[in-house]
Amino acid sequence: MKRQYPDTPFRYETMSDAEKLIKGLNDHYYTAIILDYPILKEDVVCFKMCQEVLNISTTSDQPISSKKEITFNELNGYNFLEYSNTGYWHEVCVNNMPDSHFIVQDDLELYEILQKQSSLFTFRTSLTIPRFHLYEDRVYIPITDQEATLSFYLICNKKEYPKISKIKDNINNVDWTHYRSEDFEVR
Repeated sequence: MKRQYPDTPFRYETMSDAEKLIKGLNDHYYTAIILDYPILKEDVVCFKMCQEVLNISTTSDQPISSKKEITFNELNGYNFLEYSNTGYWHEVCVNNMPDSHFIVQDDLELYEILQKQSSLFTFRTSLTIPRFHLYEDRVYIPITDQEATLSFYLICNKKEYPKISKIKDNINNVDWTHYRSEDFEVR
């Protein structure tokens, strides 16, 4: 949002506790919050910002690479290389693929080396693929299970809505190519 609206002052923090975020919104500590579920109340404005779909990323020489879509059940038992900063998606994958092994790498540079030089499956999302496809030669296959799709909703008090109305009006113009750029750079 800072890139999309450079003239609008943004202060943000990341918090996984939805109850604290909602309390902060109700106490007017936050102008707006983003959650992975909508809040439908008379005194708030809530709209869907975007949707993120989990994909596997594989090399083109893998038999699975010709699939147009895949399920967690089909992937269960495979090994995956994963960067440690995936949060929500890690839990989803572990819960839905109990027979798989996840090689979690904390060092981003080492993760990138391993990913480039191996045929291990990795994960990408529909929001990160636009950037990653610019520099990696991989095939992306969307996971079709309901748990592999996450929607994000922007929620604000009605009185605060004029401050963020241009976000709603222009949400489809957001350049998601730079999503999570704090971790990964195009090389």
